[in-house]
Order: sequence, then C-alpha cells, then structure tokens
Amino acid sequence: MAKLKKFTDQQLQELVANSTSWRQLCIALNMLGGSSHRAVVARIKTLGIDTSHFTGKCWNKGLTKETHPSLAKGAETYKRTQTGRPGRPHTIETRQKMSRSSSERSWSNGVVRTKWFHVMNPFTSDLVRVQGNWEKLYAEYLNTSGIKWEKTKKKSFTWTRGGNDIFHSYHPDFYLPDSDTYVEIKGYMWKSKDGRIDDELKLRLVQEQNPEMKLVILMEEDLKTLGILK
Repeated sequence: MAKLKKFTDQQLQELVANSTSWRQLCIALNMLGGSSHRAVVARIKTLGIDTSHFTGKCWNKGLTKETHPSLAKGAETYKRTQTGRPGRPHTIETRQKMSRSSSERSWSNGVVRTKWFHVMNPFTSDLVRVQGNWEKLYAEYLNTSGIKWEKTKKKSFTWTRGGNDIFHSYHPDFYLPDSDTYVEIKGYMWKSKDGRIDDELKLRLVQEQNPEMKLVILMEEDLKTLGILK
C-alpha cells in the first residue's frame, strides 16, 4: 500500500519497538482496517522485525486486578462507570439512562455476540439482519409458510424486577402482525451465579408487566416440532 511505502525499514523497526500491539502499530502508521492491517503484518514479517514484545489479545491471561496494576486500574474505572464516584453514586434516573444508552449503542454500533445473517423479507421487501442460525431458519420458515413478519428494535416493552430496580427495555426477536404475536427464539435460558442474569425470570416479568403483549417463546424442542430444526 502507498501509505506503507512511505516508511523506511528503519522507521518501521523503531515504530515496532515503541508499540505494544499490532493495533497500536497500525494506529501509529494511520493504517487501520482489515486490508491495511494485513499489509502491515506482511511487511513487518517480511523484514523479520521482532514483535515478540507485542501483548496480543490474551496478554492478561492468568492475571487479576490483585496481581497487575493495569487490571486494577481498569476494574476501578469500570466500577466508577457503573456506580458513580465515591460519595456521589448514580441515581436511579441516571442508571436508567445508562441502561437505555447501552442498549442503543449495542445495536447501532453492531456489537456482535453471535453470527449475523441477512434474510429477505418478501412482505416488506427489505433485507433484514437476523442474529444466529436459529433466527435465520425461523425467518426462512415464516417466508415459506407465507406468514408475515417484522424484526425491528423499535418495538420494545419496559419491565423491572421491582423495588428500586431500574426499568429495562425488552425487544422481542420477531413480530407477526396478522396474529399480533411476538416471538422470542431462545437457544437456552441464561442464568448467572449471582442472579443478575436470569432469562426465565426476565421473560416471566416481561409478560406479567405487559399483559397486552402476546409472547411466544420458542426453544429448541419447539423449533424441532415445527420442522425448523432436525
């Protein structure tokens, strides 16, 4: 690439020596992006420049905040982000705003936790992005069955665990307008050890607090019964 050719071998060697990761090196070269990153790696390896000091993705494996200052600093920063500064904790209103903002950023910035697919919705003439293979298969099943469907983050329902807990937004996976039904595709029910994440409890509270919503939850056996899964 033209940008990379501007740097001499000596300059690249110095930049590598002063970097701790491939990303940091690419930032210094102003060459971010998939193809740019590959070009930088290829050039550095061709020159035989030592990168053994690069930390990589798993640099903190085996380390804890008690044994490494960077992790301790990061943990403290995260704690302040979630709870507020010492003596000035976040109010319920602030926590609610943070929850909504986090949800919006996760969707708008494309935070991906599983594989994404695109399925044509013939009823809206849109190419719709779905999350995971099961959602893809279900969308294709709806198309084949002639069942109108929608998938949009604009449809949401609020719910809370009660007490002083903040209000959360729940976004169903699919909406079937002809039957006014919402569909949730669940591979399994998440349940954390500390009780903060419990999908079964969450979905029950969503339904109880939104009695006007008709929600159908499809698990693996349900998808097999419909012939969607083998």
